[in-house]
Amino acid sequence: IIDEWESTKEPHHVKGLEEGKKYKLTEITAPYGYELSESIEFEVSTNKENQLIEMKDMPILKSVRVEKLDTNTKEHIKSNKFVFGIYEDIECTKLIKQVGANEYEGTALFDELRYGTYYIKEIEAPLGYKLSDQIVKIEINNNGVFADGISLEEKDNIYSFVYYNSLLPVIQTGSEINYLGICVLIGIAIIGIIIGIIILKKNSDRVRN
Repeated sequence: IIDEWESTKEPHHVKGLEEGKKYKLTEITAPYGYELSESIEFEVSTNKENQLIEMKDMPILKSVRVEKLDTNTKEHIKSNKFVFGIYEDIECTKLIKQVGANEYEGTALFDELRYGTYYIKEIEAPLGYKLSDQIVKIEINNNGVFADGISLEEKDNIYSFVYYNSLLPVIQTGSEINYLGICVLIGIAIIGIIIGIIILKKNSDRVRN
C-alpha cells in the first residue's frame, strides 16, 4: 500500500509515485447506496505533469413492481387503464414519476430506484373499479426492500407487493326502476280484471236465479 484515505468532496493528491511505474487504485468501501467500483490500473507519466485518475461508482438500483389484484377474486386485474405514481412525500404532493399498467400481467413497474424512501399511490383505477386511497411506503436500504415495513422477496431482480382494488357498486338505472314499476302495475291490473270478472259473473248468476 502506497497510500490510503477516506474520500471527501475534494480530490486526493498522492505523492511519491515513481515515473514509468504501474500502480493500481482500489476502492475498499463504497459510499452508501453505491456499488464497489472496479480497480483502475495506471502508469505514472514521465512528462513531469499531474495526472488525474477518476474513479466512478454506480448507484445501487432496485426495481419495485405493483401486483394489481381484485379484492374478491384475488386475481390480477389485466387492464391498461390503471396508473400509479411514486412520490417523495407521504402526502403524495411531490411526484417523481408515474407508470402505466402492463395490461397482459396486471402489474406496474418502477425501475432504477436508488436507496431511499418512497410512497406509491394509485392515480387512475382500472375500468369498473374504485380508486384506492391506499399509500404504500417503500424503503430501499442495505437490508433490502420493504413495503410498509414488510421485507419483499426478490425474484428476477424485482421486488413485488400486492395492491387491491374493489369493484364499483352496481347502480340501478331509472329505466330499470320504471320497468319494474310497470311490471307491478300490469300484475295488479290483471288481478283486478280477474276479480272484476268473478264479481260480474256472480251478480249475473244471482239475476238469473
